[in-house]
Amino acid sequence: MVTAMTDQTSPDEERAFYEKLVALTRDLVDVILHLQSATHPVKRYVALRSWYIRYFIDRDHLLYAKQLAIKFQDMKALVEITYLLDESDEILQLIDSYGDIGICEEIFDYLLNKGMKADLLNLALSLPVEHKPKLERSLLDGHLDVFWLYKLSEGQPKEAVKSLVTYAKSYTANVDKSERMWTIAKLIAKSSGFSDFDYEVDKRLDIVGAQRFLSVGLTRVYDETQIVQMLISPQEDDSGGELLHYKKALELLRWIDDDRVRDRLQNEIWTSAVNLEKSEFEKLQTDSPWSQFSNLLVFRLLELVQNSDESQDSNLVPPFESLNLSDDSETSKRYVFLLRLGWEHINRGTAVD
Repeated sequence: MVTAMTDQTSPDEERAFYEKLVALTRDLVDVILHLQSATHPVKRYVALRSWYIRYFIDRDHLLYAKQLAIKFQDMKALVEITYLLDESDEILQLIDSYGDIGICEEIFDYLLNKGMKADLLNLALSLPVEHKPKLERSLLDGHLDVFWLYKLSEGQPKEAVKSLVTYAKSYTANVDKSERMWTIAKLIAKSSGFSDFDYEVDKRLDIVGAQRFLSVGLTRVYDETQIVQMLISPQEDDSGGELLHYKKALELLRWIDDDRVRDRLQNEIWTSAVNLEKSEFEKLQTDSPWSQFSNLLVFRLLELVQNSDESQDSNLVPPFESLNLSDDSETSKRYVFLLRLGWEHINRGTAVD
């Protein structure tokens, strides 16, 4: 009805109409508030009040809307109008006036929902100390990507890294961003002189680094188990890098805390190393020259493990009997014997060196 009344009016007539509507609305609400003085406003009243304010906001009559928002103490609308009017310099004054009736939370929510993180962090620098807990609660509710920056700006690097690590662990959208977050966490911790998060940070950076070994373009973040399985899977363009892929897969095992999962993946790695060149492996005989053994991936991998520092820290070579090499028991026994034969040769060569 209001729209129909104003469709054919001049700007001056429309302005006068809105001024009258604002005055009538304020008078109406005064009556409603008086009638309901003993109780809180009912939902229908609140909805009607919000509708009036929204009506003016949507038609860009922001000053009228601001009058109503202040009159009705509608903090959500008042915050929106303040930013629409480009009056952000008044925010601290509004916090001083209405900080105890919910305007802080509305300001924080507005800035976060609009992606205005820099504005929020700048506001935090001037925020009265009694309102800082409200900001922390707002940030902890789904905004850890900003919370760590807030803690850093507050001079609390350990809390900043703690929240950044928590956020980075749950983030999987983009591997480049993930790597940046873990790198930043490492730099903050190192420059601040604490090592509480070194294990987790080093683990995640190593896993991200392992993902770079894959020839396919992977933008999302994968965990260590997924990376191991992808490293030992056929690649579109290996370019002779299978040995490094398998070695990296073995190195990632140290980050897997579940013994059963680690043992299963270890067996998968070595079984896959045999199966990758199974036709050549089947041709081996006990009296074959070492050159025929040493050309195969599985023996090159065994030799690489034996000569690396990793062999001093953990047993990367499982019992060969545990590998799923063949459904035929006799064939499986033969494969195990050949693996032992090659492994013993490698160990003897290392001992002589």
